[in-house]
Amino acid sequence: MYRMPSKRKQLIARIVTYSLMSVSVIVIALFLIAIILGYRFDGKAGRIEQSGLVQYNSTPGGAQVTIDGIKLGARTATSNTVLPGSHTFVMQRDGYEVWQKTLNIQAGTLTALNYARLVPISRPVQSVKALPQLNQIKFSPKGRFALVHAVAASPDFTLYDLRNDNSVKQTVLTLPPESYSQATTEGVVHTFAITEWDSSGRYVLIEHMYNDAVEWLILDTTDATATANVTQAFHMEFSQPHFSGTSGNVLFAISNGDIRKIDRGDGTVSRPLASHVQSYDLYSTDVITYTTVYDPTTGSRSVGLVRDGDKDPYVLRTTKSPQSVPLHVATARYFNQNYVVISEGTKVDVLAGDYPSSPDDTTSLRQFTSYTIDHAPDFLTMSYNGRFILSQTGDMYTTYDLERSTVSPENTMVGNGSASQLQWLDDFYLWSDRSDKLTIGEFDGTNQHTINSVASGFDATLSQNGTYLYSIGRTKDGYTLQRVRMIL
Repeated sequence: MYRMPSKRKQLIARIVTYSLMSVSVIVIALFLIAIILGYRFDGKAGRIEQSGLVQYNSTPGGAQVTIDGIKLGARTATSNTVLPGSHTFVMQRDGYEVWQKTLNIQAGTLTALNYARLVPISRPVQSVKALPQLNQIKFSPKGRFALVHAVAASPDFTLYDLRNDNSVKQTVLTLPPESYSQATTEGVVHTFAITEWDSSGRYVLIEHMYNDAVEWLILDTTDATATANVTQAFHMEFSQPHFSGTSGNVLFAISNGDIRKIDRGDGTVSRPLASHVQSYDLYSTDVITYTTVYDPTTGSRSVGLVRDGDKDPYVLRTTKSPQSVPLHVATARYFNQNYVVISEGTKVDVLAGDYPSSPDDTTSLRQFTSYTIDHAPDFLTMSYNGRFILSQTGDMYTTYDLERSTVSPENTMVGNGSASQLQWLDDFYLWSDRSDKLTIGEFDGTNQHTINSVASGFDATLSQNGTYLYSIGRTKDGYTLQRVRMIL
């Protein structure tokens, strides 16, 4: 006969049951947390280890991912956990060259291999437009337009619209005679040069040289008749102008050694933002890093930073190193953090934090890291996304990765002879025209590919959708605007 358990036994049973349930929940939660943190059992070593998470993506997508010879079940974009240590990662897709990189994965870290650019195995070159004469070409931001200048002395420019892959339209833009000095004076030799596009891809700075004078014009590519002569408008001489913003009205430039802001919109020129300036770079719309000229009295030079609106510039460093020692400064923003890079000779210092609010502010920017490179750089730049610091000396270059806190070995692009300044193709890839070959490669020198033959000294770019890589080639009759399909 069944007998009802006593209340005491029922209580004990409930306690045991609830305890087991609680312990099970805790164990499952801890197990899930361990998985999230990357812990897993290493069967070979016979122990539990924390792994690192690796994310993969490629252009184009759908690439097979292989790790140390073992294929993943999913294609890009995908991710998986990898045990700590050195691993070789491969991404491959039919019709494309193999992408490969060997990295040391740290436990508990996230490594993003989401920038692989797969290069087609077959790379036929397509001629887009014949150019019997060519003085200069400059592509707009994001590869939407190309501005071509055939003859240095001519006020005629040709705009090529690259936004439609199937139809490249062209428009001739002529600088109005009233927009530049002595346009109709006999015997005057005029020289025009494309300096830079603004970030909107509408306005272009044109340098006009005549006799022994220089003046600066702003060409509106939507209406050449609206070309503005900034030098005449403000009755001032200046050099190294750079666009700020997208209106085509605001410039920064050096006048008599002073950096000033020139605003065509309201017809004003600012007070000196920094003085005794030798060269400067403009980051974003209002952050200026600069180096000063050598002061023979004190035997010193300085590097500084100033923003539009600051009362005074901020001197980052004053050095008494010889004039022969290269001194550079650059800045960028990466993951909501400002970085300022100073190279003096072979030493590179990286500062991080907020831009200083006053000359007395000594805490906003802090030392992030220092490293030494093999050669003092001719050029110091940062990538578009702010992640990489590029130091270049001749044909050799080194990069520092802020994400991984690593310095790449000294590298060189494919080719022989002299090398011009390396340019960023995108956030992760560089391009070079050394030895009349267009070569692209990653920031650390890996995955280099020679795409096609080019006429060195001219610009190159990816189209806005990344489908084509545009460049300038030589022909028996002159030059050609050409392209190679990068996404099949």
